[in-house]
Amino acid sequence: MSDRRSETWRWLAVPAGGAAASVALHAVAPSVPAPPLLGYVVAFAAISGLTLAGAQTCPARTTRDLRWLVGPLGCLALIAWSGGRDVWHAAAVLACLLMAGGLVGSVVGTSIEHAGHLLFVAIVSSLADAASVLHPSGPSAAIVESEQALSLLALPFAFLGTAETPPLLGVGDVVFVALYAAAGRRHGLPVWRTMLALAAAFALTMATVMVFELPVPALPFLGFAMLSAHPEARRPPAADLRRGMLVIGALVLALVGLWLSR
Repeated sequence: MSDRRSETWRWLAVPAGGAAASVALHAVAPSVPAPPLLGYVVAFAAISGLTLAGAQTCPARTTRDLRWLVGPLGCLALIAWSGGRDVWHAAAVLACLLMAGGLVGSVVGTSIEHAGHLLFVAIVSSLADAASVLHPSGPSAAIVESEQALSLLALPFAFLGTAETPPLLGVGDVVFVALYAAAGRRHGLPVWRTMLALAAAFALTMATVMVFELPVPALPFLGFAMLSAHPEARRPPAADLRRGMLVIGALVLALVGLWLSR
């Protein structure tokens, strides 16, 4: 029990430390003569590092642990009700989303019965995320257009050279990083390889955003990285392959129909 408790405290130290770091950086950021590109790189790298650290330290969770969501979700509801937009509210949002996203991802990842099922997870999540971001009526596109929704559903961090703390990474990305990490641990996949692959995916996502200067779905990069790093994740049980491909085919048809209906 003491080991479990210490693991939990180590995990909770990540969102707490990230929130404190964002507040501290915000205090000096306006006085640092940094170009916007450098500010973005530092902020995105910090958010990515916190997401990876939270996923790596989060203990295996079960559905019983979902009761922990009461705390972060209640805090987010209070922030939404108060309408706060200052650095302290941003720090609280950062901590709450890291906790909630990491918890949900760990619960789902721990429940994955076979490493090969990650193939289906990666494909389905990538297709859904791409459609959500790129389609004008997609949920992610709608969130980007709503300042209030974006301030509650995307992780913010202090930006060098300004007094801003903009949102940078969606909570869905936190969920899937934690999912991949938890599933990898359950099935004995090398942790260092998982973390290295996901870090590379974040770096590629950041570079793509910098090149195109547009919102970019991160889940395709994360899913591809996980499948590339672990051959076991590309080998689902034969009995599940046909059913998984049928589900993916149905999703593709649905997304094509949605796109054509614009």
